[in-house]
Amino acid sequence: MNRYTKIVFLSMITFLAACNAQGSASDEALLEIALSPAAQSVQAALAACGASQTARLHVEQRVPGQTNPEDYDVIIQLGPPQDTDFFAAPLAEEQILIAVNPLNPADSLNRIDLAEIFRGQIDQWAALDGPDDAISVWVGPEGDEARRALQTDFLQGSPVTGNAHIAATPQLMLDAIASDPNAIGVLPAAWADASVKTIDVGLRVPLLALSASEPQGPARTLINCLQSEVGQAILSQSYPTLP
Repeated sequence: MNRYTKIVFLSMITFLAACNAQGSASDEALLEIALSPAAQSVQAALAACGASQTARLHVEQRVPGQTNPEDYDVIIQLGPPQDTDFFAAPLAEEQILIAVNPLNPADSLNRIDLAEIFRGQIDQWAALDGPDDAISVWVGPEGDEARRALQTDFLQGSPVTGNAHIAATPQLMLDAIASDPNAIGVLPAAWADASVKTIDVGLRVPLLALSASEPQGPARTLINCLQSEVGQAILSQSYPTLP
């Protein structure tokens, strides 16, 4: 059973106080940041907020579930963690979309059709009034947030078909779907572009900044900056703003 994940919105008042106290931080302070491949659009906001404090940011790409929270000051990913009690601060909201090739003629796909495709119950486009070709299903690796949302919320706990291809990153997923008329996959909306057609099936996940315990010092300042007008102005270019 997953333990409770505490989610809070750190106040702007705290952010201002932290900024005023920066002079006491060591110039050699280093913040270790784990950034999910699915959340790479956060990098611009991280750069802007990192420039406003004395701590240096060391950002590594890490798939959720493959990181030791004790090794990082902040972990940024889509959706809550599994099996670990994290301190979590929401930054934005992301959509998880179904993506198909623009040449895919099956324009009337409904939720039942899509679920049966990802479960492997439908494996030919001809069954959906498409071409007489096999359906090429793509998902992310174990731990990928889009795959987890698909399985948990859309497929109601069912695993994806064992014949699915694995795309190590959202960029590779995008490339695979864009290059194959028979491909279908699942993508965070921030990654979708005109090279694919997307279907909104109502999947929403929060973009979160996580830490093993309540952040203090530079880590707290960074998270508050991401939640401030400065950070939100940049994040809103890729993500819907928080309500």
